[in-house]
Amino acid sequence: FLSVFFREGKKEKAKIRRKHKLQEARIAEQQEERRLRQIDKFAKQVEAKVIWPSAESLKPPKIKTNGKSSKKWSSASPGTLDFLQELEAKEQEIKQMDVNSMYGDEEEFGEGSAYMDE
Repeated sequence: FLSVFFREGKKEKAKIRRKHKLQEARIAEQQEERRLRQIDKFAKQVEAKVIWPSAESLKPPKIKTNGKSSKKWSSASPGTLDFLQELEAKEQEIKQMDVNSMYGDEEEFGEGSAYMDE
């Protein structure tokens, strides 16, 4: 009688274990689906708040001028024109600056150094 009782008990425990595994799998799947729905909802909210640039705003400005050419405009003051010309001259100096004169030779950074020649 006891062996039948233990056998039935093991069967019942195995059945309960299988049932619990299925329930855990179902719960995990539902949680994953809920997480994905929340991500989608958040993505839609964020996308709705994004302000996309219009094609018109991406176009380059139509009027480009420098200080010398703007002298012929009567609405610009001479002080402004002088400032613009000074600014352009400084920009040109910066563009023409030699990088090696600021940072030294490449040897300081390891390229072509005496240690590599050995």
